Amino acid sequence: MKNALCTFALVLLALVLTGGYVMAAGAPEGTAQEERTVTLKLGTSYPPAAPETRGCELFAELVQEGTGGKVLVEVFPSEQLGSAKAQLEATMLGNQDLYLEGSVWYERWSETLRFLGVSFAFRDREHFRLWTQSDDWKQAWTKVIADSGLVFLDHGNWERGPYRVLVSTKPLRTLDDLKDLRVRVWPADAYKRSWEALGARPTEMAWTDVYLGLRLGTVEAAAGPVSLVYPMKFTEVAKHIIYWPEFPQVVRMAMNKKKFDTLKPEYQQVLIDAANKAGQFFTEISESQADLDIQKCIDEHGAEYYKGMDLALAAQRMTGAIRKLEAEGFLPAGVYDRMQALGR
Repeated sequence: MKNALCTFALVLLALVLTGGYVMAAGAPEGTAQEERTVTLKLGTSYPPAAPETRGCELFAELVQEGTGGKVLVEVFPSEQLGSAKAQLEATMLGNQDLYLEGSVWYERWSETLRFLGVSFAFRDREHFRLWTQSDDWKQAWTKVIADSGLVFLDHGNWERGPYRVLVSTKPLRTLDDLKDLRVRVWPADAYKRSWEALGARPTEMAWTDVYLGLRLGTVEAAAGPVSLVYPMKFTEVAKHIIYWPEFPQVVRMAMNKKKFDTLKPEYQQVLIDAANKAGQFFTEISESQADLDIQKCIDEHGAEYYKGMDLALAAQRMTGAIRKLEAEGFLPAGVYDRMQALGR
């Protein structure tokens, strides 16, 4: 009996092993080599209704469609992945795959890009667009790419705007009203020094903290793209909107370079195409909703909109400040003169 049980056990083991071999041998060719789906994390600082986030969502849709679902993009708005600074660092390190933010955040790698945070350095958007075609601009981004571990999927066509405004808890009618005004700034030296040159007191604060900062009085004003004022509900707590086109802006779609290099070339191209199509969409909706959003702030929040600030005087004061920053070596010599010569 004992020998019979042993024999049965050996036969059963042989059948299992044989069956396993047959199943493996009979599996469809290529199963072991089946392509795995790649999921990328894309973070922003902006709420779901903002044009930036809507552009990111379109980007995700286009990537999924273009790769047949082999590359997926998860969008995390409203600083869910951390502050702007933290997300940029995480993308550089590879802990985050993609990050969408204003180009001024990259001034740390190029002194030339400090001009992106200098108020009234550009005459208007057309002047700014000319500069984005210049050698100074191209060389600056070449340096960023070389030193940051990032690649940029877009061609610079995510134009934010169409203009910037100040949102304030009190009326601002003249440049003298800016004296000692507590204005929210992000951690960029050029932007801080611009406000100091205009007499204000720059106060560093995360974008997602601005609503509370205005409500509590930690800051009295904050500047930003008009397209973000209504989505952020700033005019619930700050009733004064002031036309303040201090500088044009472009947003960049940054990606960790090592992660980008792991993708098939055809998928890399899908990401690039998707980023630029989404950038065009972003620019279009930013343009179309600006006036509508201002009216919503007026109708729903009781805000007022003022366009009488002396911008020519602001630009004049900033010219002197720019020359001083050049003399100190904070801004690279020659760039401002070449910039001002464009289009003249």
